[in-house]
Amino acid sequence: MHKVLYSIIIPVYNAELKLEKSLKSVLSQDQSLLELLLIDGNSDDNTVRIIQEYQAKNPVKIKFISEPDQGVFDAMNKGIALATGEYLYFLGAGDTLKPGILRLVKEKLRYQSELLYGGIFLEELNKIDYHQQVDQLHLCFSCINHQAIFYHHSIFELVGKYNIKYQPGADLDLNIKCFAEPKIATRLIEIIIANYEGGGISSKNNYHHYLQDQDQIIRHHFGTDLYYLYKNQYRDYQDFKKTASGNQPPAWHFLYVDFQSWRIDAGINPPATKTLQSKSPYPGTRLAVCSAVSNNSEQLVKVQAGGIDGEQVGLAARTGGFYGSRSGYYLALLDGNKLVLRSWLTGQTVHWLETAFHWQARQWYWLKLRCQADHRLLGKAWPDGDPEPDGWMLQGHCHKYIGGSYQGIIANAPGTIEAKIYSWKII
Repeated sequence: MHKVLYSIIIPVYNAELKLEKSLKSVLSQDQSLLELLLIDGNSDDNTVRIIQEYQAKNPVKIKFISEPDQGVFDAMNKGIALATGEYLYFLGAGDTLKPGILRLVKEKLRYQSELLYGGIFLEELNKIDYHQQVDQLHLCFSCINHQAIFYHHSIFELVGKYNIKYQPGADLDLNIKCFAEPKIATRLIEIIIANYEGGGISSKNNYHHYLQDQDQIIRHHFGTDLYYLYKNQYRDYQDFKKTASGNQPPAWHFLYVDFQSWRIDAGINPPATKTLQSKSPYPGTRLAVCSAVSNNSEQLVKVQAGGIDGEQVGLAARTGGFYGSRSGYYLALLDGNKLVLRSWLTGQTVHWLETAFHWQARQWYWLKLRCQADHRLLGKAWPDGDPEPDGWMLQGHCHKYIGGSYQGIIANAPGTIEAKIYSWKII
């Protein structure tokens, strides 16, 4: 039986100018839920005196040690060893918990081996960093701030503590282990948990030791298939097979934009008032432009292909996190004579469907892609100025209903390419 619900662990070193605001934010929570562990790295300013003053007022709730350590993650490991809480949470000196957050998070707990993560407010940038659903591919490229995470105590028994060899990347290594361990449930909680001051160890960008071993860590914990997704920067499964056989495809370059200003209300036909124009940043590369999330399952765009034979231009739709998922599809004009519908990444029932469709460069075409709740995947295309065809030209079975998807355009050419969205209709 654990003594308290939360162990709040704050590693500190020479933090006299900012520690008190962190202490106040923790002690203003429901104190029956927590213990506060302060792990000091033998500070030579007034940090220890400040801690002692607070501990004298609340000796039951506050514990601290002050001794030399090998950096912030060594201090956090010491906090893990001292913790008696059901859940562990790490706060940086200068960071602050949102008022009442511990009681609010309590309603989300399942009291099992789980990692819960939410959002934080970035004070340095004056914006909210709100984590959407994170998957393993996301963690190959980015990390969840530890100020956004609550770890069940059993996690550290399952995967171990922080590997101090990798600081400041030790939290990347730990979270990869957590998301790879099938006994650990990982869940998004839609709550802003803390204010993150910034300027800490993670801002120094000295990830040399972690980056040396990153490929090995990802491949070992996430497996070969996802490792190749990570290494190939979102290329789809067929591209991996081509790469393996020696036919190297060009790299993808992703641009993420907000399409709100290009959307038009349901039922209103073109002309739209704005045009989006994007170019691949490098000759010989492919371009994908993706929008913010939308809770719609049908997308309609008007696109104009460039003047290069073999160019591919079309409409993409993806589910899942910001960094990709295994539930995405695209509908595209290809090679001047095809309309294709295929999986965005591996693992889909639909890998490739195509039909004859003769199209010409520098002309406008409508593309419509629908993923229905009954898991039917449908696509059609027609020249601008012609009536929309009654039937669907391509029909398949989608792995997952695309509600809450990213949408965008894709384009591919051997030289610098240009693609336009003339209008963006959400139904």
